[in-house]
Amino acid sequence: MRYRTDEWRRFGYALDSFERSLDSVHYVSVFEPAAGPPQLPYSTGFFTVRPGSPTFATATQIEAILSAGSLGEPQGQELLQPRPLPDIPRCPETPGRNGDAMEERHLQRRDKLLAKAQTLSERVNEVRRKDVEMLQWLERGYNEGNEKYVEFLAELALKRHYLAPALQRPIKCRFEPDGKVLLCQIEIPDFAQLPILKTKGKSHDLVAVSATEKKRLNEILLYSLCIRAAYLIARADFGGFIETIAVNADQSWFDPATGTPRSGTIASLQALKSTSLRCSLAASRPRRASHT
Repeated sequence: MRYRTDEWRRFGYALDSFERSLDSVHYVSVFEPAAGPPQLPYSTGFFTVRPGSPTFATATQIEAILSAGSLGEPQGQELLQPRPLPDIPRCPETPGRNGDAMEERHLQRRDKLLAKAQTLSERVNEVRRKDVEMLQWLERGYNEGNEKYVEFLAELALKRHYLAPALQRPIKCRFEPDGKVLLCQIEIPDFAQLPILKTKGKSHDLVAVSATEKKRLNEILLYSLCIRAAYLIARADFGGFIETIAVNADQSWFDPATGTPRSGTIASLQALKSTSLRCSLAASRPRRASHT
């Protein structure tokens, strides 16, 4: 009897693990912004926050915009492939019954988790099914050289590569087939309204960067986002429809002297696609960022 009791106790622990595994399964459409790697939460003051917060960016996130990890796969035709399906965790094997008091409780919980796993599997497969349909539709239009689909693929390339939530802004691409020019409008966060934090020593505490450091990181942010857009669009155009890529970085801000809202293009980049493909991202460095 004691042996069976221990079996059911271990089964209860296995159900705990099964539930945690189910909760860790995340599968989103390729048309949703890419998720970054799992990271530990940070502490700031009395609060614990996660690095994916849409309210601030970290120095590490900004400096990693042009890293190989941020700009790797998928590229080219890979962009038209759905994300691979995740493995749905399997329920642990149920022990033999012997009338133990905890049996019924564990069996009820098992049934709820099995239903949860089934719902999760159906949801994941439905997301993938819709993605496959839309990607096939996009591929047909792109292969025909339809300008709308060339634009769509360029925007998808930017969306499928990770960018910190606080830095995600609307993107608009316009393709001019006569000149084979792809114009990309990106939006830059208001520097004054974007807190930039860094870890304090070896802890997970976050503190604001100094004014000098923030100015440097703002410059890196501006130029990195422009270069990122040009590079990812160049890598996406496997059909060879684009020859020149132009990127305009727009920003809205409040005039510090009058408090009046203003907006405009604060940086522009234009390059041949071949040049964008050959550029060394690691060697790219910002010069100066200012409102114009």
